[in-house]
Amino acid sequence: MGSRRSLGGPLVGGYRLEERLAGGGGGEVYRARHGRTGDPVALKVLRDPRSLAELERAMALRHPHLVHILEAGTDPAGAYVVMELLEGTTLRDVLARRGRLDLDSALAVLLPVLEALHAAHDRDLVHGDLKPENVFLARAAGGVARVKLLDLGGFARGPGGEAIFGSAAYLSPEQASGDALDARSDVFGAGLLLFELVTGRPPFEAAGPVATAYQIVHQPAPRVGDVRLQPVLDVALAKSPADRFPGVAAFADALAVLAPDAALSVAALSALAKP
Repeated sequence: MGSRRSLGGPLVGGYRLEERLAGGGGGEVYRARHGRTGDPVALKVLRDPRSLAELERAMALRHPHLVHILEAGTDPAGAYVVMELLEGTTLRDVLARRGRLDLDSALAVLLPVLEALHAAHDRDLVHGDLKPENVFLARAAGGVARVKLLDLGGFARGPGGEAIFGSAAYLSPEQASGDALDARSDVFGAGLLLFELVTGRPPFEAAGPVATAYQIVHQPAPRVGDVRLQPVLDVALAKSPADRFPGVAAFADALAVLAPDAALSVAALSALAKP
């Protein structure tokens, strides 16, 4: 899970940092232990404390495909969030190894993500940053893998309610325009993620973030070359929220007819999660 580096053990919020696991626009993630009990956790030091309010709302949400948020707060080191520690690999690492996924494997990953998003949307939480780094394949006993969505509530909002983003290729058109977000923004984000899984690249890429955001707002997504999947992606990646699926459940229903059976999905996920 990203580059790893041993640390000398500083304390953040009562947790002793042991090892850097990953980093990105939202902050740095460390393996840590509770200073008193020794329980292992993942601790993220946030770059922007404004995301704390969203994270604190996300703490009450429990779902098998959402990483569990245990605690959020501030100390002299800054704002932080404490999560369950997962062992496995990010979807970004899987794509780096494989290039792209076949449709069965892609849907085995995406459908649990849509389940997690549906639970979040029921609590009026929008993810807003659906990229491969934020999807984790957690290894469990017997080689079974479970999809876990990371960073729910991990993006901040500006004074006007607009999302503050770190990865331009994963914006919805309304994010790129600074407009209000709702569940349909995550429908678009999940469509971007699915496109990248089956093609190996994001649908919108330009020389810089402003040019990429312009493409997202104004240009249609390229075709994926799969006549079964293309009509579904056309709806998910519609520029106007009103033209998309009304929610992630409707998106999942449209994909379910293309998905493998449960046994094949379990096998596909376990194969993807192997080191």
